[in-house]
Amino acid sequence: MQSAQDRAAAAGSPPQFIAGIEQAFAAGEWDRAVLLARRALESGQVHPLLFETRGLWKLRQGQRKDALDDLQRAHALAPKSPRILCALAECLNALGRPRMAVLACGDALAIDATLAGAWFQKGHAHRQLNQPERASDCFLRAVGHDPSLAPAYSQLANLAALQGDTGKARLFAGHALAIAPGDPLAVMALARADLIDERFESAEARLNLLLSRIADPGVRSFALAGLGDVRHAQGRHAEAFDAYEAAAAAAAQERHVMPFAEEPGREQLRRVTAILESIPPQTWTAAAC
Repeated sequence: MQSAQDRAAAAGSPPQFIAGIEQAFAAGEWDRAVLLARRALESGQVHPLLFETRGLWKLRQGQRKDALDDLQRAHALAPKSPRILCALAECLNALGRPRMAVLACGDALAIDATLAGAWFQKGHAHRQLNQPERASDCFLRAVGHDPSLAPAYSQLANLAALQGDTGKARLFAGHALAIAPGDPLAVMALARADLIDERFESAEARLNLLLSRIADPGVRSFALAGLGDVRHAQGRHAEAFDAYEAAAAAAAQERHVMPFAEEPGREQLRRVTAILESIPPQTWTAAAC
């Protein structure tokens, strides 16, 4: 039941509902902040924070196009807000529009060059554009401004593993897992490093434990494709085929991925990486380091 204070915040003057939302965010009450923003908008209130909050909520719900509409309205009301520009870039990345995301991040960083989230989203956009060096630079800048940003460390670990630098992959993955135990991208980076170093049992153990604790089909597809690569490297071709087939089946359940049952495992792995990287940290469940 909504409290009298919340009803007043949602239906009152702009300072009242803005204060209510900001208090909810400060208390870590995301759901209450969203409720207040939605009710204020339904009552006819107009403010960039309202559209930003509802837009981010829609983005977390997978309603990417609707989220973009709200975030664009927020941006129109506050074109110089680096936070809103960063949120807009996140949505554009999720929609697979990395070039536009780079532009939004550039605008945000021109206003506040210390905004870690903007560096992170810019790095994510460069990943989608297959520009790993630019992506790495952005992720390093992100953790430089916010050393607690676990997703940036896991991205760096993943990039290092893809480039065959297992030492850096393990270092960055360790940072990520120290902050966010169970971060699936960091676990996958460690599994890749194990595969490169021919530590097959360790790689398979990490992936199997990850699969036992993760339900998201995008993450499962990613991990299953990696498991196929491990088995293929060991000459266990029939088991590798089963893993690749399961990866394609999991990918078919992810609404943003088209199924390709005969796709080679490494191609599957690269394709579903973008899905995994777009999953908000709040959806992760614990997995082994």
